[in-house]
Amino acid sequence: MKQNIIYIAIAGLSVYLTSCEEVGPAINLGNTGKAVSDTTYVETMVEAPTDKHVLLEEFTGVRCINCPDGHIIIQSLKSTYGDKVASAAFHTNDLGEAYPNATEDLRTADGEILQDYLVYQGAKPCATIDRVKFGSSDVSPMYSKGVWSKHVQTEINKTAPLNIYIAPVYDSTTRTLSFSTELHYTQAVTEQQKISVLLLETNLIQPQINASNVVDPNYLHKDVFRKAVTNIKGDPITTTTEAGRVVRRTYITQLDAKWKPEKVRILVFVHKYGSTEEILQVREVEL
Repeated sequence: MKQNIIYIAIAGLSVYLTSCEEVGPAINLGNTGKAVSDTTYVETMVEAPTDKHVLLEEFTGVRCINCPDGHIIIQSLKSTYGDKVASAAFHTNDLGEAYPNATEDLRTADGEILQDYLVYQGAKPCATIDRVKFGSSDVSPMYSKGVWSKHVQTEINKTAPLNIYIAPVYDSTTRTLSFSTELHYTQAVTEQQKISVLLLETNLIQPQINASNVVDPNYLHKDVFRKAVTNIKGDPITTTTEAGRVVRRTYITQLDAKWKPEKVRILVFVHKYGSTEEILQVREVEL
């Protein structure tokens, strides 16, 4: 059953194989969570680049009085730029402890790991914008809400060196999600890179304190990080990434019983690693 789901997800993208020079083997179709197949080839015709999309990784908490103002800024950016702006909200321990009347704790261990990895400066709300360090002396790509709009404008005017495609198939009976991702490089990238795949859920109702120091019991939380399908720090892309290179990976994972599939999105982004963690391109799709 799971293999049939995978083949359906791959079928919509298989047309690209007609122009390939190299095809890698499928890998271990019995896994769940990590890539269950990994294929790469080079196209004879290089795709034109699509628009650059920008990712805000927001670190927030239900006991953070200034965080709702940050949420407003992010939603305003999404209204301005449409799907060119994606966001993921990571609820972590600092000001993140759930209220007694909450039905769920939005904090995650992976969110805490990522916060430390990106060098948290100890104040919320904060967010990375494509994980770029905009100042030459900055030790962290995390910034306070006052500069988010300016940095998004800088990033959105860039040209992305790859296009990302996502083809999901969801089985509501088993709550199994399978999906293929394809990375099409429109220009060469010589630096080391990783791919990160996350599941988000939006419009979760949980208590949140606001700037008036009042706890709203029916606060609507957007873009909440639920699960990392890859390693939370990303999985390496081990092939060369010249113009025309295509990397295709297929994943299978399970949705938790409490998640509402109609509110879940798949977020895929490619980023450098080593001396910089800059995100090169991001895409998200609904199930």
